[in-house]
Amino acid sequence: MNSSDDQKNQLRGAWRKNYPRDPYARSKTSSALCKIVSADPAFRNAPYVGIFAALAWEIDLKELFESRPRACLYPRVNGLQLEFFSIASWKDLKPGYSGILEPESKSPPHRWGPRDLILVPGSAFDKQGGRVGSGKGFYDRFLAAVSTPKWGICFSQQLIDGKLAQSPLDVRMDAIVSELGIERVTEH
Repeated sequence: MNSSDDQKNQLRGAWRKNYPRDPYARSKTSSALCKIVSADPAFRNAPYVGIFAALAWEIDLKELFESRPRACLYPRVNGLQLEFFSIASWKDLKPGYSGILEPESKSPPHRWGPRDLILVPGSAFDKQGGRVGSGKGFYDRFLAAVSTPKWGICFSQQLIDGKLAQSPLDVRMDAIVSELGIERVTEH
């Protein structure tokens, strides 16, 4: 394991140990972030938006689904790949990989276009678009194969000063969104 991997593992562990435990505070922060995203033209005009069912330490995007249910797509792990599917209601999500809620769709996965938008979870982000994910590489493999805009979604406490160590396989975000606003990344 190299120093980049060590830094990433430390950030993952620190966040999962120190994320906001108060459900009311997490809900309030999630709602504030969802209002910011839903007010942005990139979200409102995207034909399809990739979102995710939040784990305890992630921003809950259910309000975005409720505002545009036909446009929002959820990921499902298929082998080593992520595929995104539409759902009719929140009840269509069932525990899947590592207990994460996933769609059970039998339809073909969505094919991403340049006008769509993908909202990406993570453990840490920097203002240059760097991201530390869960460590399994599902999002990085998926994001490397699409030219769709990618926004990192996080609590403001997950934004680090400085620059995250990144490997050649890590995919940078086009914007980082927290409850404080949207930081568009100008250089990758």
